[in-house]
Amino acid sequence: MSYGVALRNGLALGLGNVVALAANNLFRSATLNLNFVNGDPLDSRITFTRSSNAWYFNSAGVLTQATTNTPRFDYNPATLAPQGLLVEEQRTNSIRNNTMVGAVAGTPGTLPTNWVISGAAGLTTSVVGTGTENGISYIDIQFSGTTAGTFSSVVFDNAVTGFVTATSYTSSAYVRLVGGSFTNVGTRSLVTRYNLSPSGSTDISTAVTIPSSGILPDCRVQGTGTTTGTVGGGGIVFLLMSYASGVAVNFTLRIGLPQLEQGAFATSPILTSGAAATRAADVAVMTGTNFSSWYNQSEGTLFAEAQVPTDRNYSGTFRSVVNCTPASSSNSSVLLLVTSTQGFSLDVRDGGVAQANLTSGTNTGSSSKWAGAYKVNDFGLSVKGATAVTDTSGSAPTSDAPTQMTIGRTRDGNVLGILNGWVSRIAYYPRRL
Repeated sequence: MSYGVALRNGLALGLGNVVALAANNLFRSATLNLNFVNGDPLDSRITFTRSSNAWYFNSAGVLTQATTNTPRFDYNPATLAPQGLLVEEQRTNSIRNNTMVGAVAGTPGTLPTNWVISGAAGLTTSVVGTGTENGISYIDIQFSGTTAGTFSSVVFDNAVTGFVTATSYTSSAYVRLVGGSFTNVGTRSLVTRYNLSPSGSTDISTAVTIPSSGILPDCRVQGTGTTTGTVGGGGIVFLLMSYASGVAVNFTLRIGLPQLEQGAFATSPILTSGAAATRAADVAVMTGTNFSSWYNQSEGTLFAEAQVPTDRNYSGTFRSVVNCTPASSSNSSVLLLVTSTQGFSLDVRDGGVAQANLTSGTNTGSSSKWAGAYKVNDFGLSVKGATAVTDTSGSAPTSDAPTQMTIGRTRDGNVLGILNGWVSRIAYYPRRL
């Protein structure tokens, strides 16, 4: 038998209406109700750790530092809409100076330490100035004159090290046109060049569109590629502009916080000022009586609202949103996730054996709500208010019962299951809705 949610007016609602309950903020019968977008501090029952500083956009759209072991309640810098608790994997920015240390305005001026202009194509270059926009450190660089070559490049780091073979890398930067125009300027590309010695060079090159308006936080460009099976020497990362020879150009670029990280997508900015820097992973866990006080082994319904960008999937893996497991293993679990094929899923396991795996809907990268319910021979999943999909065979995870909840990642922190997105809300009902 399935139980509804008893509201004050006596109306009973099924699983398909849990999303409507969320929209109306009606969580009165939930034994757990976590809201990460209402401006409150993190619930005291959650243990949050991150062994480094990290950065996020605050409610004013300004890039802001979160100190060690401090959660990040992130906002969309363009709309100022709250996005929820940001949970990301560990990443390292290999560009050693993305905060423009050492830059001096002038013609040509002085570029930031470790930066160079390569192949100026006979153009006059000027460091127009430096500053911050919405908390993002930037430099303005002007190119002007008549071209005597076919390309110019702004090198963000002239000696990147640590490339690994057959591995995805993503370069990114905040870039906007702030003066002149792209008349007579051809393709603009982000390029990561490695194998500088002894075998020549290899490029990961991505053509990018550089906007001429908007705020800098909304003007991030990125390129991703995979290194070859042989990697030697160091590398450089640069923004490349192409031209025909003998044409007049005049444009000024505002460049902020360039980044090179190992991975198939860009994550939040990692600030550097002289050496590569690592942002540790975000870990949010609820254990002990903080967990057992609301969790029911035999039946329950788990609700989540989260946003997972569509580029943050690895082939054959998933993104964990909320995960109830034993503290020492993942043999038993109740898990809400986004699948590698961009579906929303409920996964229930007992003693290492899959009991239910229900999938519905499609992740579009926007904030989405879904709920999964479990009980012996009675499982259901509803996504974005749609009719529930069900499974009538299987047991609840009782042989090795869950004792903790992990938010935005797997219990063991496997990098392939980390959300790399935002959790807005989690609720739990100790009955099968």
